[in-house]
Amino acid sequence: IILQNVVIIFLHTFIGLFCPCSLCECDLSHLCCDYFHSILITNRSLIKLDLSNNSLQDFGIKLLLAGIRDPGCTLQELSLQSCNLSPLCCDDLSSVLITNGSLTKLNLSGNKLQDSGIKLLCEGLRHPGCTLQELR
Repeated sequence: IILQNVVIIFLHTFIGLFCPCSLCECDLSHLCCDYFHSILITNRSLIKLDLSNNSLQDFGIKLLLAGIRDPGCTLQELSLQSCNLSPLCCDDLSSVLITNGSLTKLNLSGNKLQDSGIKLLCEGLRHPGCTLQELR
């Protein structure tokens, strides 16, 4: 929890200076995702975010994706590799693919999305508004 508080203070203070932002293996949990939500909406210079190998889980990702769905979000690349995601977050991921016009790369490898989650993602990928070029 102490590390998460330090990361949150860092994010609010310096996120505009460090783009792309990589917070791989920082022991972050779903508790940080609400802060990412507000940063994604207000910081137009953040175009690449790597949160791989953090236990964000479905609840945290739902908060994060709400920020990515916002029209003010300009994020182009998002890596959520090995973040303990399940099919429960795939409906929200599909919605982001449809509504976010800037996201071009998404890494979901190392998560247990199963067939049901992949089917939901395919719905978003088939939508004409989807700008994604690379999915892992």
